[in-house]
Amino acid sequence: GLPGPWLPSQPVPTGVTGVDPLVDQTAGALLLDPPAADPRYRLTWSSPDVDAARLEGAEVDPKAEGGLGELGQVPPDVEQLARDAVRGLRPTFQSALQLERFLSTNYQVAVGTDLPTGHGWPQLRRFLLDTRRGTSEQFAASYVALARLTGIPARLVVGFSGSSEVDGDYRVVRNRDVLAWPEVAVDGVGWVPLDPTASAAKTGQQTGLAKATALARQQLPPEQQLRPPQ
Repeated sequence: GLPGPWLPSQPVPTGVTGVDPLVDQTAGALLLDPPAADPRYRLTWSSPDVDAARLEGAEVDPKAEGGLGELGQVPPDVEQLARDAVRGLRPTFQSALQLERFLSTNYQVAVGTDLPTGHGWPQLRRFLLDTRRGTSEQFAASYVALARLTGIPARLVVGFSGSSEVDGDYRVVRNRDVLAWPEVAVDGVGWVPLDPTASAAKTGQQTGLAKATALARQQLPPEQQLRPPQ
């Protein structure tokens, strides 16, 4: 089992039986206080049904809690990279998708045993301006940093990728399945997960919010057609 007080959850949990956790209403996180050894519980959740056309032209929500947090001492060359990455566009869901595309097309997911670690400014600057190679940790942290620098409210989320390992009626996830990704606050919709590593499309059929996001992503104009407001 997983050590610590946090329970694996879904973005919009609607009910929990078997345990009595504290619930973060903003993030949907579940916390056992005090922690229990090997807790067993049943979780129900909802998946927002969002129209792709609504997402395509959506505004971001700058008032979302934690979306525009402090970034510390930002390297000047990273600030310039952020402006270049979104093509000077104002903060909207379209510019959020453009930033996702910038990272997924210009950077490489690291594989193997010698993997980069950390997400402080030294590590992120090296990833963004030097190696251009990183794990989901560097991709997600870089996305959040670049997004906030351009006025897009974003947060970093940690969870698990889909596992193909099955044990009877259970699907098993292990440490190697841990994954980080960014989410963007969209006005009238809530937090929308994005995928700067371009790996989610490989995990099978998409439904609900993920499907709407994928369709909006397909409608994103080519980079050379994106122009900042005059």
